[in-house]
Amino acid sequence: MTRTIRLLPVCVAMLALVAGPGRAADKDDDDDKKPAPAARTEAPARETNGVVNLAAEAVAANHVQSVVARRSSAFVTTQVPGRIAFDPNATAEVHAPMEGRLLTWSVGVGDVVHEGAVLARLDSPQNLGAPLAVKAPKDGEIIERTAAIGAWVQPADKLAVITDRSTMLAAAQVREDLVGKILTNAPAVFRVLAFPEATFTGRLLRISASVEPETRTVEFWYAVPNTDRMLRAGMFAAASLATDRVENSLIVPEEAVQTVHDHSVVFVEEQSGRYRMVPVRLGRTVDQAYEVLGGLADGSRVVSSGSFILKSEVLRSELTGDSD
Repeated sequence: MTRTIRLLPVCVAMLALVAGPGRAADKDDDDDKKPAPAARTEAPARETNGVVNLAAEAVAANHVQSVVARRSSAFVTTQVPGRIAFDPNATAEVHAPMEGRLLTWSVGVGDVVHEGAVLARLDSPQNLGAPLAVKAPKDGEIIERTAAIGAWVQPADKLAVITDRSTMLAAAQVREDLVGKILTNAPAVFRVLAFPEATFTGRLLRISASVEPETRTVEFWYAVPNTDRMLRAGMFAAASLATDRVENSLIVPEEAVQTVHDHSVVFVEEQSGRYRMVPVRLGRTVDQAYEVLGGLADGSRVVSSGSFILKSEVLRSELTGDSD
């Protein structure tokens, strides 16, 4: 330290001789006036560390929600096409009690009636000219009305069809090679295009005794509660049928899993508004969920709703070079 202090005046003198009279002082003054040079920064990396931070407003606006991933048991499922139909055991045809001319209808298609309600009136010679009431044989909804006012009808003629829509039937069309793999004691889950977020759980009633020759499928018929009357006959459906069962496995919702650069990932909520992308190794597919074989700890809070928004933010950060 002492040697450095003694050499300092010599260094200053030498600098003054090189700069010439007044040059060193002028340079010092100029240096004082110049702003300090900015620190050099490296170009940002063209990748992200997989962390996404969202403000509370963005979390709410994008409906980002998390669930706790726990070990549990679940059915392994396969997806097959299906269709919705009326339950024939809850459906009845309405016939004229005797021949006559149809005078009036008291109900229309779509009306809900109770057993014994008057549906129509006939002018029948056999009733000595007095109008004859046609009554509902059961509770239900009028789904068909065939006879026109003024038509001459016979007791064998179908006037209308009434059904109870509180329970519908769903036919799952199972490939011939899968028939023996379906767990018949497990419930089936159906979804229809009209209500993609809704699920309808069915109980197996019967399995068709024949194979459809054109599609090589066998129909599995399920009874499906329709308390909200959302299901209608003829709707196409996607059926999830159980083929196996996983025990004590880590399960995450299907919507929690995203694909980034050909790898399956989930987003773990580290704290409110902060999410980290975690690669996972998936196992079998269970209904609306996946079995996780590795990469995720039991009890982690995994983003379910809104995970696609986080994936988009990670990819955007890679393109722009931003990183958290």
